[in-house]
Amino acid sequence: ALAVFIPVARHLLWLRSRAQTHPNAPATDVLSARQITVLRVVSKRPVPDEPTARDALWAIAGLAGHLKNNGEPGWAKIRKGFERLLDFEAGWKAAQSAR
Repeated sequence: ALAVFIPVARHLLWLRSRAQTHPNAPATDVLSARQITVLRVVSKRPVPDEPTARDALWAIAGLAGHLKNNGEPGWAKIRKGFERLLDFEAGWKAAQSAR
């Protein structure tokens, strides 16, 4: 189980850290181009054409139902939102390969 969870935990730590310390860094620092495309399509919040790491973090937390009025997203919302993003990305990839 650790072999699966450690890379995901490291990625979430990197995502949150980058969004807090360098909020204007490009989202491509923390997400793949495909993940950004999928996030743009499925997010309830608008994702800019050139999203920042902070934009990505907030959009991911939004996938888990986090409201901006509630302050900074916590680990549970980030994890759940990232899990949903990975699920959407898997579906996106499957749909692309079926063409």
